[in-house]
Amino acid sequence: MQIDELLARNRAWAGRLAAEDPDAFARLAHGQRPFALYLGCSDSRVPPEAIFDVPPGSLFVHRNVANQADARDLNFLSVLEFGLTALEIGQILLCGHEGCGGLQRALGEPEGRIADYWLHPVRELVRTHADELPAEPNRRLSRLAEINVLAQMHRLAGLPLVRDVRRARPLVVHGLVYDVATGLLRRVAVDDGSGPRPG
Repeated sequence: MQIDELLARNRAWAGRLAAEDPDAFARLAHGQRPFALYLGCSDSRVPPEAIFDVPPGSLFVHRNVANQADARDLNFLSVLEFGLTALEIGQILLCGHEGCGGLQRALGEPEGRIADYWLHPVRELVRTHADELPAEPNRRLSRLAEINVLAQMHRLAGLPLVRDVRRARPLVVHGLVYDVATGLLRRVAVDDGSGPRPG
């Protein structure tokens, strides 16, 4: 798609939204009050507002390859800090997905690329959870998506910022996996501060 077509589609979208809700853009211009912070994968097939069927302004979003809650990632930490302190968000939607290219890459041998450095924590998950990963490729990738979501929930829970917020007020993390083939989400776990438990 070329830029002229994208701009035309933008005008059509803005017109539709204004027709459905004449005050929508005025509310958005006034400020944001998202109900959740979304941490998900960069994969183009997993657009957060679309899969939850929510309008603009509903989610405060951070995406990266393989939905990592990585304390080395200043971008992620900035989003988390702003979302939890300035916006006072009370829930985090941590979403992995089936058929994740990042997870698939982590199952293979490193090639010395930037993505291999980024995916090192996932390779560690593959190593430490080897006995839980089925041999069949699709089931293996699916199970790794769940293991990865749980691991990121544990990483989030261990961050000083998250611990501080939870001492002051409730903060719930929902671990989810999105199935690209069906468009459906499934709950993997929930953590209200007492540790992840089945969702």
